[in-house]
Amino acid sequence: MKFDLISIIIPCYNREDLILETLNSVVQQSYQNWECIIVDDGSTDASVDVVKAISKFESRIKIYSRPQHWTKGAASCRNFGIQHSSGELICFLDSDDLFDKNHLEIHINFLNHNSNYQMSVSNARVFDGNSLVTSVYRSNIVPVSNKPYEDMVCHFMAWPICAVMWRRHLLIEKPFKDYLWSSEDWVLHLEHILAGAKFKILNQPTSYVRKHLVQTRTQISSIKYQSTVNSRLFIYNKLKELNKLTNDCEFMLIGDLIRPLREISRYRFYKQALQSSLKLIFMNMSFFYKIQVLKVVFVSVPIMLLTGKGESLFKVKKHV
Repeated sequence: MKFDLISIIIPCYNREDLILETLNSVVQQSYQNWECIIVDDGSTDASVDVVKAISKFESRIKIYSRPQHWTKGAASCRNFGIQHSSGELICFLDSDDLFDKNHLEIHINFLNHNSNYQMSVSNARVFDGNSLVTSVYRSNIVPVSNKPYEDMVCHFMAWPICAVMWRRHLLIEKPFKDYLWSSEDWVLHLEHILAGAKFKILNQPTSYVRKHLVQTRTQISSIKYQSTVNSRLFIYNKLKELNKLTNDCEFMLIGDLIRPLREISRYRFYKQALQSSLKLIFMNMSFFYKIQVLKVVFVSVPIMLLTGKGESLFKVKKHV
């Protein structure tokens, strides 16, 4: 086996209580030719100090702070990490998640023996922070049809960001969309699938995604809802451009566009409701869905903004 360097990139924001556990899962890898690049996104706690303390004893762990002129967010931090990485293989880990000790070894064993593949995807299990003994998978990672892009758009398949190993050139050619604060990994995976990147499903659980029991305010942020809108708009237009916008994809994407608009209206983010509504109005979509979108924008949104009610008015009917 070739002992290629693997770059592990971790964006970090206020994880002083969890980052040590995450880094321990990296240090304990059975495959040891790695570098770990942590990019801090402006933490206001002791996250940077914790990582610096560890890096004094483990030189393969390096920490950077996102420059002020770079966009804030995990996507931007990952792109910054890619630019400062040296490995021919790259993987990502969130600052609260964990790798199984064989994660790197399983991926590199496959990619080193199969040079025609550009990506490998393994499974991830969910844990609540108290135990890794769980049989619950984060998502289905296996295509259910001969159109994996459609499976991903329609939520039949999803890849946890920590479960994918990349050949470096893919991420140099098409990095993360740094204007997205959510769904940035979904867009990245779809963009590369649509570009024809060859991937292999390694149906083994090699990472652990933490389930947080308490919803934070950032999870109901208007910025994240807008990112959901922008991510679906990007994929919708990409599919139209490639002539791959099936009826199933269009129905699912329109629904995914309307749901965050409902939440933006529910929490009375007035400016964002207007911005997102305008984007939907000017979308180039089929007449059947355009009528439903206009009804949502001019009827459902005002009712929700004024009363906080009317959830059923945001439902989309599928064209048959």
